[in-house]
Amino acid sequence: MSMKLIKECLYVGVFITILGLVLHFLSMKYKNHDMNDYKVFGLHLFVIGVLGHLMLEYFGVNKMYCTSGNACLIKVE
Repeated sequence: MSMKLIKECLYVGVFITILGLVLHFLSMKYKNHDMNDYKVFGLHLFVIGVLGHLMLEYFGVNKMYCTSGNACLIKVE
């Protein structure tokens, strides 16, 4: 496993964590949800995934990843 892949994983992980914390904070502030309800938790994870993907696409991270990311640099023999 290369250091480039590990760095990419850490960057995306930090981004998704921050997005999740923001969504969790807003949900607790404006809605009175039981955070032990797995349906609510599942919905939050879904929204985080969708928003995260859209934001990474909007900011050009996906395009950058396809040109210089670890997955595109691996040579298939």
